Amino acid sequence: MVFRVLENFESVAIYVAAILGAIIGSFLNVVIYRLPLMMDEHRKGAFNLLFPRSHCPHCGHAIKPVENIPVISYVGLKGRCSNCLKPISLRYPLVELLMAAAVGLAWRFGVGWEFWTAFIFVSFGICITFIDLDHLLIPNALTYPLITIGLAVNALGVFTPFRDALIGAGVGFASLWALYWGIKLATGKEAMGFGDFKLFAAMGGWLGWQMLPLVLFIACAVGSVIGISLRVSGKVGSGALVPFGPFLVTGGVVTMIWGHELVRVYLSSVGIP
Repeated sequence: MVFRVLENFESVAIYVAAILGAIIGSFLNVVIYRLPLMMDEHRKGAFNLLFPRSHCPHCGHAIKPVENIPVISYVGLKGRCSNCLKPISLRYPLVELLMAAAVGLAWRFGVGWEFWTAFIFVSFGICITFIDLDHLLIPNALTYPLITIGLAVNALGVFTPFRDALIGAGVGFASLWALYWGIKLATGKEAMGFGDFKLFAAMGGWLGWQMLPLVLFIACAVGSVIGISLRVSGKVGSGALVPFGPFLVTGGVVTMIWGHELVRVYLSSVGIP
């Protein structure tokens, strides 16, 4: 009987956490939309993350509370503004669902410091991903706090020793900086932006310098597959820029969850115990 009650409590806790995750996702949508506007010199002061109220970007209709329920409102409105009937971006429920799904990190880390800090990491990663996709921009307002939080987390040794985290932040920035200038000097082209250096530094600060090669390998592998697919399908031209931030985030999340297992599998496959 006691075990059944505990199991029911855990199930309820997971559902509640998923709902809270979706609500946090709704706030992240505000960050994704407004942060680039807040950085625009011509629109500074017109926006912050709390004011004005959320509104339709097409007609200015103020979003009512009943129209702002994560995922449910999107389905109820059939993906359209209730006033002008213009389509609402599918990104909004997608971000909310991703944050609800992030509760699944509890199965990997348990409900402790690792889970809550990993949840923060994923939250920043989702914001960075969609802002970079929309604007080819990774704001310092996200990368600097992400580096700082990662180092603070590892001052407590949550994911890696602090020394490895500190080295990782430095190596992460310096390695992509050197790669950027090497490619630019050799080809005259810019292969990535300065925000990518800071994002990779954040990966090192969270995961330690030892995991940076795996993060970069996953990012390049995923980026190559998606980039080639987009060009073959004609959705992206040969000279078009493809943001690298989303792939670094993917590499970081995969490494945070399965990194040590992937390293063990690789070492075992090459005969290293």
